[in-house]
Amino acid sequence: MASIMASIGIPGHNETRLSRRHKYIRDIRGFSSTHWKHHTPADPVEPTTPCQPPRERMFRLFLLTLALCHAVFAFPQEANNEDELSRDIELLKRALERKYLDQAAPAVTLVDIVNLQTEQSSTLVFNDVTYGSGNAVDKNFNSDLIQGRSCAHTAPQNNPWWRVYLREPHCIVQVGIVNRGDGDYDRLAGAVVRVGGPACGSPVTAQSANIPGGMNLVICDKPIAGDQIVIHIPRDGAILQICEVQVWAVPMKFCM
Repeated sequence: MASIMASIGIPGHNETRLSRRHKYIRDIRGFSSTHWKHHTPADPVEPTTPCQPPRERMFRLFLLTLALCHAVFAFPQEANNEDELSRDIELLKRALERKYLDQAAPAVTLVDIVNLQTEQSSTLVFNDVTYGSGNAVDKNFNSDLIQGRSCAHTAPQNNPWWRVYLREPHCIVQVGIVNRGDGDYDRLAGAVVRVGGPACGSPVTAQSANIPGGMNLVICDKPIAGDQIVIHIPRDGAILQICEVQVWAVPMKFCM
């Protein structure tokens, strides 16, 4: 072992010291051989957080163990006190765990868009009621267009659209659209969400749009930075009707 370590440029480590340091790596709490157990379909891996799939957890353990190994071999020769060495390794492990979890599980927050500036391509006026763009950010989730009078609604046209201007750029991960609930809710099928220019996720499906008053969640393939949300239907003779919009974001560092 000493000859192998010398060949890769780590001088001064005798076999006894290497064996003792390997023992510390092996005995670190949370990194025993049980973590590397082979799991069969009948014995599934349980991720520690919703944002941490099994493959990612194994990769995290590998990187963390590799970092600890490098740290142990970097200790000076005079570090003979086993208690101090064990303590330092434990502190390093906790620091690395904390840093990883902070990055792997970003906090998703609801962006406040209530009563922000909005606009739409056209506006329906029916029975002296104006179904303006601001109705989609008034915090009123009533999906009954006629009785509730709180939905945004365009006139029939080619490529109708709706837009809200955010107070500042956000790192957007998801947009929710509350559909009309008292009829013609299938009109929302094919609606596309954009964060500024880039599209967020996939268009609203016919199946999703066919739920009266349903909240249609559009999840971005990856976080997108932007200061406005646009919803449009890219087809001729379409009508866009939205009863409420909600927007979720993560910290801006995840869009850098």
